[in-house]
Formats: sequence, structure tokens, C-alpha cells
Amino acid sequence: MRRPASARSPPASRSTAYSRAATAAERLVRGVRDGRTAVIEGAGHYTCRERPEVFDEILLGFLRTL
Repeated sequence: MRRPASARSPPASRSTAYSRAATAAERLVRGVRDGRTAVIEGAGHYTCRERPEVFDEILLGFLRTL
């Protein structure tokens, strides 16, 4: 159910949205054994399609540690 427009928060700025995502990622990492985060510049929601070479390098590097 959506809140009325008058009750909604203003849209988050890009830096605020990034900060929230980073905080969420840090919480997830703490709950996963050997978890880690990576920021891939120039990519958004479809990182594996937008920057496949960087995504693959990071993923394969992680998988090699298992």
C-alpha cells in the first residue's frame, strides 16, 4: 500500500542512496562467512552485463578462495 504523496520522504540523493546501499552490503557481508564487497564503477543494477570483465574477475577471485 502506497503512502499518500504528502507522507512520503523526498527522493534520496545519489550519495544518500549509495550510502544506504553500502551500509546494507556491509551488514550482509558480516553475516556471510568470508563475505566481501566490491564497488564496480560505471555499473548499476546489471553489473554482470554492464561490466562483465570486472564482474567476472571479482567473482572468480572469490570462488578461487573457497
